[in-house]
Amino acid sequence: MGNNLKANFLSFRSSRKFTNIWYFLVLIIFFLFIIFPTTYVLIYVFTRIEEIINFFNLYPSSPDIIFRALLMSFSVSIFVTIIDLVFGLVLAWILANKSFRGKELVNTLIESPLAIPTAGLGFSVALFWAKTQGIDIIPFGALQIVDDVWLLIVLFHFTTTFPYVVRSLTEILQEIDKSYEIAALTSGASKLTAARTITLPMFRSGFSTAAILAMAKSLSDTGGVVTLLTTFKGSRLDESDQIQGTALIDIWKGVTKTTASAIERAQYEAALALVSFLMIIIALILLFFIKFSIRNINSPTKKVYPKIEARLSRGIYVHFRNSISTGFIVLFVFIPSFFIISYLVDIKIPANFDWNPFFGSIAISFFVAFVAILFNIILGIPIAIFITRKKSVLSPLIDAIIDIPYLVPSAAVGISVFLFWKSSISPLTITCLFGYCIAIPDIILVIFAHMAMTFPFIARNVVGGLQEFPESIEETARSLGATPLQVFYQITLPSIKGSVLAGAVMGFTRSVGETGATLAVSSLETAPVYIVNQIKNDQNYSVAAMATLLLMIIGYIFIFTTKAIINSGQLRKDFKILRRKLRL
Repeated sequence: MGNNLKANFLSFRSSRKFTNIWYFLVLIIFFLFIIFPTTYVLIYVFTRIEEIINFFNLYPSSPDIIFRALLMSFSVSIFVTIIDLVFGLVLAWILANKSFRGKELVNTLIESPLAIPTAGLGFSVALFWAKTQGIDIIPFGALQIVDDVWLLIVLFHFTTTFPYVVRSLTEILQEIDKSYEIAALTSGASKLTAARTITLPMFRSGFSTAAILAMAKSLSDTGGVVTLLTTFKGSRLDESDQIQGTALIDIWKGVTKTTASAIERAQYEAALALVSFLMIIIALILLFFIKFSIRNINSPTKKVYPKIEARLSRGIYVHFRNSISTGFIVLFVFIPSFFIISYLVDIKIPANFDWNPFFGSIAISFFVAFVAILFNIILGIPIAIFITRKKSVLSPLIDAIIDIPYLVPSAAVGISVFLFWKSSISPLTITCLFGYCIAIPDIILVIFAHMAMTFPFIARNVVGGLQEFPESIEETARSLGATPLQVFYQITLPSIKGSVLAGAVMGFTRSVGETGATLAVSSLETAPVYIVNQIKNDQNYSVAAMATLLLMIIGYIFIFTTKAIINSGQLRKDFKILRRKLRL
């Protein structure tokens, strides 16, 4: 009888009914933990119309504050994206098509700011460019020439977005078939003519990918903007300052954490929901507009100017173009990013300073990232299989919506996650780490926010890995008698482990450096939040600088790990998956 039960169970486990039940449960978990929390604010805001109206009546200037903050966010983002594309295309073209001495150095310069937490980048950029107020030591070499907030934020976002643009454009250019361009050059066309008339029209979708990556990154940053503007101002920010939408979310979220009035807290939460709603809607509209408009732009390729383009393709013009692009990354990306080291040379930190909270914050950051990524691996693999292997009308829909948490501002995602889960979790207990005590619900909320925010990195990479693995091999195994689980464990999983690892490294790095979503859901101090609080609350710049250096070292470990993964051959393609999907 036992053998019959086992046989029946194994038969049921291999049946279509079991598979359908399994996918149903996976989709429920996916919507419950990823999609519903991320988009909940889009519904929530309509249930709080009365509180929003009351908020506007109590604070008549708030609509203007919201408008100015959103205008600042999107105008900065659009401008930065355009400049990134102009200079990034030239640099990417050089890296994709040229072999020269120092190429690896240029690659290192491009990738190096990715190792620095954005909270530290904001402080470093302010030290270099801004006419700062209240800084105890002005480092040697600081320009200190910028006193316009809009321009200062633009300069900051160059350091956070330009590496993504150049790396994305370079990888796309390397994938383009060069045979047509070579044929044109062989026929006597100049390099500029061949590139303009042949390569660039094939490159439009890649251009839209880079633009989306830059704009999404620019709109998402919170910690860097807060440290940048706080350092520039020399005191804590308030809503009357020139600020971005993410900084406004941080300020108003701070009010909800400190006010004793339940009514005032509810009104500010409704206002936060409105700001998040507007940021998500505008961001999605703008990003999809960019994606489809760039793909459909007809570039003026019919006319050819042989003499002019031949002259621009050689000699001093080429050297000038290359020098300008290289100079851009040195002056606007590399030096501002690492200028904080110049500040560290001159500072002195008290010998009795208590570093336990900082090391506790690092431990919390790694714990949150580990749990979030582990959950996303467990969920992301079956979701990716559903998208690529399940013949269902839902598959294209799921494929389209898994990128939403990546495309919208992380602070807005954090507010949405907070509003979705706050009534579901009540305080449970207190735990302490390195003498740093936290409420368990706080860390749960942060994990939920980081799960939603990093899920696309896992799922999208695995989808790409499965799409490049022939399904016919799995079908052959099944036809030979293998069960679905045997096919998964012995064939499918080994083929996608590289994609899983690549996505895990990307998601883990993003989680460890995330500030906006964390600040939106909780008072918990992760490592980047610790840096923000040292500057925002205490103007303790020396401690913030040292903490940034320590995180920078950790970041470089992850950068080198990532490069080792990419250079392993089998995994070389895995870090292209997010970019390729956005391009399609």
